[in-house]
Amino acid sequence: MIPLLTALIRKKLGAEQKNKIQKRSETIAAENRIIRAEWAARGQKAGTQNPISAEWLAFCINQVIDRDTILVNQTITPSASVGRQVPRSQPGSLAACSGGTIGWALGAALGVKAAAPQKLVVALMGDGAFVYGGPTATLWPAAYYKMPFLTVIFNNQAYGAIKNLFKGDWKEGIENSTIAPSPSYALTAQACGAFGRMVEKAEDVLPALIEAVGKVRAGQAAVVDVRLG
Repeated sequence: MIPLLTALIRKKLGAEQKNKIQKRSETIAAENRIIRAEWAARGQKAGTQNPISAEWLAFCINQVIDRDTILVNQTITPSASVGRQVPRSQPGSLAACSGGTIGWALGAALGVKAAAPQKLVVALMGDGAFVYGGPTATLWPAAYYKMPFLTVIFNNQAYGAIKNLFKGDWKEGIENSTIAPSPSYALTAQACGAFGRMVEKAEDVLPALIEAVGKVRAGQAAVVDVRLG
């Protein structure tokens, strides 16, 4: 619909209007390049810091996927970092939950892989969403039915979004929103026949993701549990 509408509008534009639009488009494109370069520099700089930041993890994710990878994104607390560091421009390369169902991403990633078996599917979520997503009920079928996808856990050892809500009016409930000490989600993955790895140092993030993507491309589901600061 949008391409058809664009074509119709272009036919009605005069030379002066086209020139004005072209100049405005070039200005916006230049500004966008500057902003994105600043974001990339921020992400790369974060790689020198421990504990691991969401900005660095998202930066590394963007290094191991391609334009055709389908990203299933249900990050909440680190969503701004993902938006800055993992741009998606290819139609059909992003699936996101428009509702409020925490835990949606795991099952959605399995469904996306079933619908697009030739594509690399990468699911991003917090540890709370991983728990709510029923990992055993999702990762085991992924192994059994040979529908591998990669899960990356932005593990802040808390129900972070819920914790932030509590901070406003129910401060006494904050302690009930933690998941600490964090379970070994890598072992959960391994128990289901998937590859699992936990990462606690910034320098290990990119190698772990590269290894996990290799496992997925070879036919095995994978989970990378990244412990954030």
